[in-house]
Amino acid sequence: MLLHLRYKGYFYLTWQSTITPAAMTNYINKKAFISLFCICIFAVGCDTMGQIGDTTDFKTSRPVLEEAITTLYQQHPEYQMPQKWAQFDSLRVKASPYLSKKIFYFKSAPEEMYYVSLVDDSAMSGDSLRTGLAIRAVNRGGEWMKEDKFGYKEQKRIQERFNKEIITKLAGYTKVKYYTED
Repeated sequence: MLLHLRYKGYFYLTWQSTITPAAMTNYINKKAFISLFCICIFAVGCDTMGQIGDTTDFKTSRPVLEEAITTLYQQHPEYQMPQKWAQFDSLRVKASPYLSKKIFYFKSAPEEMYYVSLVDDSAMSGDSLRTGLAIRAVNRGGEWMKEDKFGYKEQKRIQERFNKEIITKLAGYTKVKYYTED
């Protein structure tokens, strides 16, 4: 295969090929396969869990939001994991400097726990006044279920419950605005 770039008042390309169309297709398919394989390996290596619903970002630092969560647990101990569910505190995620795990328990129907990541944006974007909360998994007394186990309506119900029962209280404790993002 030979590719020429010529100039005579304007640029144009000429392409001369001794490769058959079948050989060229085979070459392209191999390149596509290798690229796809590399992307898959990278995605597996990232160890991402996905998330249920949207990330809720608070315009405050991580320590302030963590203190608000501590206050929430003190004023509403019903949101802490009960002893009977302690056996389900086994979900482990690759350690990261910008993520920390929080568990929120809901006794009313449906009884469930949410595995929530507190996302510190200062480590990722340099913004020390932005910290997010993202629901990563839900447990209903058995195994942890990730986003692929839930349809759109169920994910929306989970997000709305979290917003109503947890996010609004945290916003009151931090006295800052929050917003959601996909």
